[in-house]
Amino acid sequence: MTASYWKYLATLLLTTGLSIPAFSQPTTSSLLWKIEGKGLEQPSYIFGTVHMLKRADYRLSQEVLQLMAESEAVYMEVDLDNLEALSELAQLLTLPPGTTLLDYMTEEEYTIIKNYLEDSLNVNIREFEILKPFALQQAFTANTAGEDLVSYEMELMSWCYNNSKTIEGIETVAEQMAIFDQIPYEEQIDWVLDFIENPDVNEGLFDSIVYHYRESDLDGLYKDLLDSSPEIMVYEPLFISDRNKRWIPRMEAIMQKGTYFFAVGAGHLPGESGVLELLKASGYTVQPVIQTYIND
Repeated sequence: MTASYWKYLATLLLTTGLSIPAFSQPTTSSLLWKIEGKGLEQPSYIFGTVHMLKRADYRLSQEVLQLMAESEAVYMEVDLDNLEALSELAQLLTLPPGTTLLDYMTEEEYTIIKNYLEDSLNVNIREFEILKPFALQQAFTANTAGEDLVSYEMELMSWCYNNSKTIEGIETVAEQMAIFDQIPYEEQIDWVLDFIENPDVNEGLFDSIVYHYRESDLDGLYKDLLDSSPEIMVYEPLFISDRNKRWIPRMEAIMQKGTYFFAVGAGHLPGESGVLELLKASGYTVQPVIQTYIND
């Protein structure tokens, strides 16, 4: 598999599985926020992304472009513009040496996945059978969304590259992938099978998530994600709360140096354990920034 494939798959790994917030109260409808106070000499900004959508639904505001241009650097969840990180990702996404998916599932389950790959993706299971189950699910998600997909992360990375803007990561690839290693492979396989067996539900859910994102409706987005797989809430601390809490001191250290632009999954923003509330609790002021879209 090529480096470009690993980079693309990496962006997909930041979708619904890592975007389910601990939500408890309404949040102002905004995807872009200004962070100031607590002795900061200059403000920083945080932008909520959705990691995969159809190109026709993609839009980027003048404010996001301007604020990125004015920032010292752009911080994403992880730095995917890094060959070493991509090489590490390839290793972290694969099953233990000498094992394949068949070692963790029944022959019947293997056949269901094999047939789906051949019929829906037109690929041989041999190309995927060494991947951990959650990586398979992300590839399936891309197929459900259809052709001509775009990732906010990839688009922002492209802009940074074209404008000589430094890209950094709040956390490492290893930290993010370690989340899934705490979930039994057998349970991950159940998620994959559920995805295959409910195609209409998944397609409708994808469209609804994109709709609420375009409306800057974080509450609606959360409801969609929660409805998609309630059992995933068992792992909410792994996916969201623990990561958000780990991010805050790192963001604080970064913001002390100047103006920075953070771009993370929109699901990390709202709720008592969301980044916005955690920043407030740490003494910062966060204010929504009105966006003017240039390609809506």
